[in-house]
Amino acid sequence: MPTGRLVDRFDDENIYVIALRGRRVGAMVAIRGRRPFSLDERLTDLQSYLPPGRSICELRLLAVDKRDRSGRLLPALLSYVWQYCHEQGYDLALISGVTRQSKLYAHLGFVPFGPVIGPPEAQFQPMMVTLERFAPLAPALFRPRKTL
Repeated sequence: MPTGRLVDRFDDENIYVIALRGRRVGAMVAIRGRRPFSLDERLTDLQSYLPPGRSICELRLLAVDKRDRSGRLLPALLSYVWQYCHEQGYDLALISGVTRQSKLYAHLGFVPFGPVIGPPEAQFQPMMVTLERFAPLAPALFRPRKTL
C-alpha cells in the first residue's frame, strides 16, 4: 500500500546524519561508501575523473530547513559528517551539487569535475573534495558563529 512517502533507493546502505532543532529536523545528509554511487549512473566513466588510490564516499540528499540556513546547524552537521568520514577512513567525498548552490559547495572546498548533468530544470555539477583540501577549511567552518 503506497504511503506517499519518498524513500531513497539506497536507504538500506545510507548513514544518515540528522541535525535537530528541538524535535524538528533542521538539516540532514546521507553518506554512502558503497559503489556504484548515484554518480556512477549519471556520469560515464566516473572513475576516470577521480584521483587514484582514494577511499571514496558519496554525500547525498543534503537538505537544510530555510529557517536554519544562517545559523549553527549546518556547521554542526558538517562537523559530524567530517568526524564520521574521518573515522571510516574516507579521504575523498563526491557530491552531485545543485548548480544554483555552487558557491556554497566551493566554500566547503568542493571542486567541480566533469560535465553538468541532468535536465535544464534540475542540473547538477559533479564535485569532489579531498581530505587534504578540506582539512585546512574545517576549523573556520566549524567555529561557532556569533549571533546578534
